Amino acid sequence: MTVQETRNKLTDYWAGHEVQKGQEMAILTNLIHQEWTGHTIACP
Repeated sequence: MTVQETRNKLTDYWAGHEVQKGQEMAILTNLIHQEWTGHTIACP
């Protein structure tokens, strides 16, 4: 499974659980990235 396929499945899951696109998904993505790498992604 590619990274893009995995991300699509994750964002589809979030959307199905009332997580709004945009800032909410960016926050969740940043938290996952931070746990994985120890670094944050700049969120506007």
